[in-house]
Parts: sequence; C-alpha cells; structure tokens
Amino acid sequence: MATRVNRWTALLLGLSILAAGASSSGCASKGTNASNMDAADSAGSNQPVDTPPPAELRIVFVSDAGSGTDLYAMRPDGSATIRITVDPETDFGPRVRRDELVFGSLRAGRSILYRIVPGETPAEVYRNPGREEVPDWSPDGEWMAFSTERDFNIDIFLARPDGTPQRRLTSDPGHDTSPRWSPDGSQLVFVSDRAGQDDLFVIDFDGSTERNLTRSPEDEGHPSWSPDGKSLLFSRTATGGAPDIFRLDIETGGVVNLTNSPGWDAVSSWSPEGDRIAFTSNRDGNWEIYSMDPAGGDVRRLTNSPGFDGDPVWIRGTWIPAKVDDETR
Repeated sequence: MATRVNRWTALLLGLSILAAGASSSGCASKGTNASNMDAADSAGSNQPVDTPPPAELRIVFVSDAGSGTDLYAMRPDGSATIRITVDPETDFGPRVRRDELVFGSLRAGRSILYRIVPGETPAEVYRNPGREEVPDWSPDGEWMAFSTERDFNIDIFLARPDGTPQRRLTSDPGHDTSPRWSPDGSQLVFVSDRAGQDDLFVIDFDGSTERNLTRSPEDEGHPSWSPDGKSLLFSRTATGGAPDIFRLDIETGGVVNLTNSPGWDAVSSWSPEGDRIAFTSNRDGNWEIYSMDPAGGDVRRLTNSPGFDGDPVWIRGTWIPAKVDDETR
C-alpha cells in the first residue's frame, strides 16, 4: 500500500533527483534550450533586477537542464524562459502563496520550504520536522495543508505559515496525501488508498464532511481544482498502464478523459482564467511541459530540453525578472 502512494507523491521529486545526478556527472548533453539555460545560470537570476512588467502571467516549473535542478519560469506560449533559482541542491514542488512563490529544497540535506519575493534571494519559510510533502496554500495564504507520517501512518495536517500550530485533518488507517485547496478555501481534495486503491476524496476545512469523489478500481492522483471550483483535473492509471489526465465534474460526478498518449501524462495545472491546462508528459520520449485547452484539444509542447521539465504551476505576479535577454532559451 505504501509503495503505491509513494509512486504518486515521489514521482517528480525522484525523477528530478536522478536527473540532477546525471546532470552533475556530465551525462546529459546540452541542446539549444539547455545552453540558454546555462546562460541564465551564469547570469545569476536571483540577483535584484530592474522594475519587472506588471503582473505578467508565467508558468513556473522544475528543470535540470542547467547545472542543477532548479525552478524556471516561462510565458504561457513557452517563450522567454528564465532561471529563477540557482543552487547545487535540488529545488522542487513550486506552489503559489498569494503572489509569492514557495518551493521545497534539499539545500540543507533535508526538505526545507523557501519563498521568493521581488528582488531578493530565496528566504527560508519552514523547516520540515518529518517526512512531509511540499504544502499547498489556502487562497488567503493563511494556512498550509500537507501530508506527513505520524505514528506510522500518513495523514493530512493543517498549519499556519510558520508551521504552528498543526491540526490533524484526516485520521484513517489508509494513506492520505496530496491535499489541494478549493478556490474558495472551504474544502480540500486529497488522494487516499483507504478503499484499496488511490481515490480522490474531498473534505471540509473543519473536517466535518468527507466523501469519496471517484470510487474507481484504478489509481488516481495529482488533483488540481479549476479556477471556478466546479471541476478537478487528475491522473488515472489503469493496471499495468501509463497515467492519463481526466477532468471530473464535482456536481455530477461525470469524468472526461483529456489525454490518451502512449507515454505518461500527469501533474496538470489550470491557468488562472481556466482557458489552458499545463501538464507534464514524456509522450515524445523525454519529460517536457505541454499545454492544452479544457477539452483536451490544441495540445502544444512548451519546453524542449534534453533533461527533465515538469511540475508546472501558473503564477501572476511582479517578482519575475524583467531582463531576460541573456537568460532565455
């Protein structure tokens, strides 16, 4: 049971760490995009920059195309890619807190949360005391939700931004992981194997009401709310197969298959307007980021590097550096 849960929760981090090892040992050759990423590395994109453009929409993602596994940002069409963290250790799990970017890092030999604010280097937010996921933040930024192992079981906990006080939200013999806040902050969706396979569940913020949304014999993971709170994106894996991306109508329970490729399609994220979906896929033989419309059409490849690109999130804010002339792919 733990093996199945770990496959979902550790997929991208594990791939990033493996790819980082290959990159540091010189195993990966650099293509055109990777060379430009190296230029971003030498440019030191964590340094203060000139006044950035007002609230430009970007997709932030994890990539090992440079000298390490760091966070990058690009425009929704895949252009003007810039490196926004530079560290020899692995950075992973970007999340949005208001207009700030929060991410996990192994910089101190364990998982630590950092945040990025305009014109500054990443600042530590919270040092995880145990085996915890990168948390998801409530819409008002006042709470974080995360799964952690306590008493030999994995459950969902809530805490303030500094990590205290911690409140247990779920308590079940099954493993509960991957909590994601609804847009109005009233509910959280999460993944649990309490029914024998990984299903999607939803629970109220106060823990009073909880229900199974999918009840499928197949494993599901990586949930993501639509901006209007009416739909959920998630990955579903048939036995022995690769995951595809599906959309669930919360009210009716109807499920629509959005992708159907021979590779893995997973870890999807809605744009703030709900008109595009970014996702991670190895359908072309390498882990890249793609986008599609809400019906699964108009699929566009956004990245093209020989390493790993994945875990996309959308953010609209003024912290993105304005000077990208020597930092673009």
